[in-house]
Amino acid sequence: FRKCIALESAELGDSITVLPEGTFEFCNKLKTIRFGERLETVGRYAFSGCVALNGVELPKTVKRIEENAFDTCRALASIRYKGTKEQWAVIQIHKDWKQGAYDLKTVICSDGEITIQ
Repeated sequence: FRKCIALESAELGDSITVLPEGTFEFCNKLKTIRFGERLETVGRYAFSGCVALNGVELPKTVKRIEENAFDTCRALASIRYKGTKEQWAVIQIHKDWKQGAYDLKTVICSDGEITIQ
Protein backbone atom coordinates (compact mmCIF):
# COMPACT_ATOMS: atom_id res chain seq x y z
CA PHE A 1 0.00 0.00 0.00
CA ARG A 2 3.02 2.28 0.18
CA LYS A 3 2.35 5.67 -1.45
CA CYS A 4 -1.28 4.75 -2.16
CA ILE A 5 -2.45 8.35 -2.02
CA ALA A 6 -6.16 7.55 -2.55
CA LEU A 7 -6.44 5.16 0.41
CA GLU A 8 -8.57 6.64 3.22
CA SER A 9 -9.22 3.64 5.48
CA ALA A 10 -8.07 0.08 5.89
CA GLU A 11 -9.14 -2.96 7.88
CA LEU A 12 -6.75 -5.88 8.09
CA GLY A 13 -7.84 -9.41 8.90
CA ASP A 14 -6.74 -11.88 11.53
CA SER A 15 -4.14 -13.47 9.25
CA ILE A 16 -1.85 -10.44 9.61
CA THR A 17 0.63 -10.87 12.49
CA VAL A 18 3.37 -8.52 11.28
CA LEU A 19 2.90 -5.19 9.56
CA PRO A 20 6.13 -4.96 7.53
CA GLU A 21 8.35 -1.91 7.21
CA GLY A 22 6.76 0.94 5.27
CA THR A 23 3.45 -0.83 4.63
CA PHE A 24 1.33 2.36 4.60
CA GLU A 25 4.19 4.85 4.31
CA PHE A 26 3.14 8.11 2.62
CA CYS A 27 -0.54 7.16 2.30
CA ASN A 28 -1.29 10.78 3.05
CA LYS A 29 -5.10 10.47 2.92
CA LEU A 30 -5.27 7.42 5.20
CA LYS A 31 -7.44 8.39 8.19
CA THR A 32 -8.31 5.14 9.98
CA ILE A 33 -6.83 1.69 10.37
CA ARG A 34 -8.16 -1.38 12.17
CA PHE A 35 -6.27 -4.59 12.69
CA GLY A 36 -7.31 -8.18 13.17
CA GLU A 37 -6.88 -9.88 16.52
CA ARG A 38 -3.49 -11.50 15.80
CA LEU A 39 -1.25 -8.51 15.02
CA GLU A 40 2.01 -8.74 16.99
CA THR A 41 4.40 -6.26 15.34
CA VAL A 42 3.99 -2.80 13.84
CA GLY A 43 7.09 -2.45 11.67
CA ARG A 44 9.45 0.43 11.08
CA TYR A 45 7.92 3.35 9.19
CA ALA A 46 4.63 1.44 8.85
CA PHE A 47 2.63 4.69 8.92
CA SER A 48 5.38 7.22 8.29
CA GLY A 49 4.04 10.26 6.48
CA CYS A 50 0.37 9.37 7.06
CA VAL A 51 -0.43 12.98 7.96
CA ALA A 52 -4.23 12.49 7.98
CA LEU A 53 -4.22 9.37 10.19
CA ASN A 54 -6.46 10.06 13.19
CA GLY A 55 -7.85 6.66 14.13
CA VAL A 56 -5.77 3.64 15.15
CA GLU A 57 -7.06 0.66 17.10
CA LEU A 58 -4.46 -1.92 18.13
CA PRO A 59 -5.36 -5.40 19.36
CA LYS A 60 -4.12 -6.67 22.70
CA THR A 61 -1.87 -9.14 20.86
CA VAL A 62 0.63 -6.41 19.91
CA LYS A 63 4.05 -7.16 21.38
CA ARG A 64 6.26 -4.73 19.49
CA ILE A 65 6.13 -1.26 17.91
CA GLU A 66 9.25 -0.47 15.93
CA GLU A 67 11.20 2.67 15.09
CA ASN A 68 9.23 5.51 13.46
CA ALA A 69 6.14 3.33 13.12
CA PHE A 70 3.95 6.45 13.46
CA ASP A 71 6.46 9.03 12.20
CA THR A 72 4.87 12.38 11.25
CA CYS A 73 1.30 11.21 11.91
CA ARG A 74 0.36 14.79 12.70
CA ALA A 75 -3.41 14.26 13.05
CA LEU A 76 -3.05 11.37 15.50
CA ALA A 77 -3.85 12.46 19.08
CA SER A 78 -4.54 9.05 20.60
CA ILE A 79 -4.35 5.33 19.94
CA ARG A 80 -6.98 2.85 21.08
CA TYR A 81 -5.51 -0.32 22.55
CA LYS A 82 -7.80 -3.27 23.29
CA GLY A 83 -5.59 -4.50 26.14
CA THR A 84 -5.07 -3.15 29.64
CA LYS A 85 -2.61 -0.52 30.83
CA GLU A 86 -0.54 -3.32 32.33
CA GLN A 87 -0.41 -5.10 28.95
CA TRP A 88 0.59 -1.86 27.19
CA ALA A 89 3.45 -1.42 29.66
CA VAL A 90 5.16 -4.65 28.53
CA ILE A 91 5.04 -3.99 24.78
CA GLN A 92 8.51 -3.48 23.29
CA ILE A 93 8.22 0.08 22.01
CA HIS A 94 11.14 1.76 20.25
CA LYS A 95 12.03 5.12 21.78
CA ASP A 96 11.39 6.86 18.43
CA TRP A 97 8.14 5.08 17.58
CA LYS A 98 6.15 8.32 17.19
CA GLN A 99 8.80 10.73 15.95
CA GLY A 100 7.09 13.83 14.52
CA ALA A 101 3.62 12.79 15.78
CA TYR A 102 3.60 15.74 18.16
CA ASP A 103 -0.07 15.54 19.13
CA LEU A 104 0.00 11.83 20.01
CA LYS A 105 -0.35 12.09 23.78
CA THR A 106 -2.76 9.34 24.85
CA VAL A 107 -3.22 5.59 24.65
CA ILE A 108 -6.79 4.59 25.48
CA CYS A 109 -6.70 1.11 27.03
CA SER A 110 -9.60 -1.11 28.04
CA ASP A 111 -9.14 -0.07 31.68
CA GLY A 112 -8.24 3.60 31.31
CA GLU A 113 -5.92 6.05 29.62
CA ILE A 114 -2.14 6.41 29.58
CA THR A 115 -0.47 9.75 28.95
CA ILE A 116 2.63 9.36 26.80
CA GLN A 117 5.55 11.68 26.16
